[in-house]
Amino acid sequence: MSKDKDDKETAPNNNPDNNNPDNESIGENKTWIPNPGGFGFLDTYLKDLMALTTPSPAIQDLTNQLLAELLRPEGGRPAHFQELFAQIGVTARELSFADDSIDQLILKLKSHDYQVRLQALRQLHERSKSQPNQRLVEPLIAALADPSSMVRQMVPSLLAQIGDARAVKPLISLLYDPDFNIANSAIIALRNFGKAATLSLIEALDQPDPTVRHTIVSLLGDIRDEVALPALKEIARNDESVDPYDLKIKEAAVRAIRHIKPLPHKGHTRKPADLTQEEAAGYDWKILLTGWSVALLNSNSLHLEPSPEAIKNRWLGYPGASDEQIRQAEERLGAKLPPSYRSFLKVTNGWGQLTHFIYKMRSAEEVEWFRVENEDWALIWADNNDDVSDEEYFNYKNEENGYLRGAHMLTSLQISNIGDSCVFLLNPQVVTPEGEWEAWFFANWLPGARRYRSFWEMMQKEYKSFLRLENSK
Repeated sequence: MSKDKDDKETAPNNNPDNNNPDNESIGENKTWIPNPGGFGFLDTYLKDLMALTTPSPAIQDLTNQLLAELLRPEGGRPAHFQELFAQIGVTARELSFADDSIDQLILKLKSHDYQVRLQALRQLHERSKSQPNQRLVEPLIAALADPSSMVRQMVPSLLAQIGDARAVKPLISLLYDPDFNIANSAIIALRNFGKAATLSLIEALDQPDPTVRHTIVSLLGDIRDEVALPALKEIARNDESVDPYDLKIKEAAVRAIRHIKPLPHKGHTRKPADLTQEEAAGYDWKILLTGWSVALLNSNSLHLEPSPEAIKNRWLGYPGASDEQIRQAEERLGAKLPPSYRSFLKVTNGWGQLTHFIYKMRSAEEVEWFRVENEDWALIWADNNDDVSDEEYFNYKNEENGYLRGAHMLTSLQISNIGDSCVFLLNPQVVTPEGEWEAWFFANWLPGARRYRSFWEMMQKEYKSFLRLENSK
């Protein structure tokens, strides 16, 4: 086979007159498949092919496919010809390598022909499936610097298959490769090394390239070795940097910590105080929301101009959700919604701006578990304020106590869009005897959250809070 003198990965020139010594490895008769030189020579080519290649079922099958293509009434598809030619060439080369010893294959890893090196790797890969050979480690590590990107991409998986820890640090160096496919191949290999790669990955956390640091942090989370926890926690606690990418690394560290040591889902069985008979009897949303609409229409704080119809009717709500819409939402979420929130949706399926900080209440079709859209935010807070006593937690008289159980962030339901760094959440971890979920007004600029025993209670208090701010202007 001819060899591009710069080792470029180009199609071989399959000329039988080529005196390239690499041809010695192809077939028992030491001759490579001839190039047809154009589709007009297919008949001759196929005869020569059958005469020159080692008989094998694989090549016979591919040749029959070529013959069938040639006999098509419309003359066959040139693109398919080329594909079959290439497959025949690869198959013939595989046959020629099948009887090589391990030492011969290692020697071929140094060939000047990148296709010889690729085929040697394929053979080594197949043989290592049944019997990994430690003698291959050093030659394969050397092959990580191969000039061929195709070779560099193949080597990591073979090293991971052998499983020798000597390969870990060289694979980490491959994370810097500008070719995404090669770097990704190294990532997969390091992940497959598992805990054997942990210490070397921790040592590499001081890499100057932030992209590589982010990759290493994510790998430690995937491997889930508790040995990495101290290093990851140090990154997560680092508040000194204002660099956006460092913040992404910090968030990745928080996720990695939770992969290694998931937060327990604490089943707090104690319930908050019962609602009053008046509160439990019903929720007159129409009265509350009509008054709220009027207050909003009289306010200068609306972000969007209300429609003429809304101004005329003094009502900013939407048509209510049907029982079927609510049922579908509950089926999608896998949970029955609390009664006061269900009755809110039946009056208005969502809402526009409610307060100075919340600009949109979601419809039944839009509500979603908070962690789905805000995983990083949920995980960061889930690591805080988790050890609150029941006495402190269930004291709803002090609305500004800020106490929350961070693990509940992972199971809370998001019922509004993110407003001014704040959101309305419903917490199914704390439920009243009437089936009401605890409700939160959660904001980054609060010490924790304003918590209420129900959605109904929260909305009443948030309405009063809105009026107080309006009257203070």
